[in-house]
Amino acid sequence: MNCCRCGYENREGANYCRACGQSLQPYQGPGYTNPGYYYPPYQGYPYNYPQQFEEHKDVVVALLLSFMLPGAGHMYAGEVKKGMIILAIFFILGMVLALAIFATASNAYFSSDPISIAFVVIIGSVVAVVIWLYQMYDAYQAALRFNASHGLKRYT
Repeated sequence: MNCCRCGYENREGANYCRACGQSLQPYQGPGYTNPGYYYPPYQGYPYNYPQQFEEHKDVVVALLLSFMLPGAGHMYAGEVKKGMIILAIFFILGMVLALAIFATASNAYFSSDPISIAFVVIIGSVVAVVIWLYQMYDAYQAALRFNASHGLKRYT
């Protein structure tokens, strides 16, 4: 049963609100008919619902999601825009590397230098691995930042 003054969720059958002391029983004086519901508070009365906290974000889950799909850990930790950017970067980098590998494998059909294409593949792979490792670390930190910003206990 919610209190009509402060919105606190009281146990069923309670006579008074545990948060503000408001009577939870409707007025039943002479000439009163019970409408069957409680009215919201009058203008000027505080209408504070209990503070709703989101569940904490588990740092291990954020780390594992980032391991499997770059950017997914950021999306889990509430940094959706950053996660989408990381995912797009990995998609573009993957396409460039796939084209370079294809060009290296079929160098008989292309007139470009196979050594320079192999160099692009090696450098691109190293850059991809470094970015992948960093985004996993950053997703871990994003989950910690989320928990700290919501006043939740640090989960490590």
